[in-house]
Amino acid sequence: MTTTTRGFREPSYFVLASLLDGPRHGYGIIKQAALLSGGDVRLAPGTLYGALDRLAAAGLIESSGQEVVAGRPRHYYRLTDTGRESLVGEAQRLRTAAAAVLDLVAEQADEPTIDLVDHGPTIDLDAPSRPVERPLHNGYPVSPLHSVSATQPSSSPARVLDSVASHRL
Repeated sequence: MTTTTRGFREPSYFVLASLLDGPRHGYGIIKQAALLSGGDVRLAPGTLYGALDRLAAAGLIESSGQEVVAGRPRHYYRLTDTGRESLVGEAQRLRTAAAAVLDLVAEQADEPTIDLVDHGPTIDLDAPSRPVERPLHNGYPVSPLHSVSATQPSSSPARVLDSVASHRL
């Protein structure tokens, strides 16, 4: 079942998140979305290209060129400034919503609250972005989400919140 957040369906949210660190082609987006969601979001090509068309029509992504590999064209996509702002806004909204629920659960269980709202300085959307250097494992970038502890929320959008918010925009 696909969850819907206020602004994005879960697949679209992860398509946008997969473009945070630079342009990607379709298959690269599929792999990164699966990585960021801990395998919860598995995009079929039809789902991906439908989402890409909708996100492009909304001005959240744009084509970033193409290359031909083994006789087949690869189309690359990148976030627009509006797309970056929308994604970060949605991530912050989800973080606040998750904190409210976790605070209520903690109150009911008489446990200490989990602070998901205040994680340092506000993200500067006008600052230039820079590529994020990540360690490699078997030739592939290792996502910071692999270090998420079992005590953090298990909802897919919640898992990527810290990753999205930690990108310097």
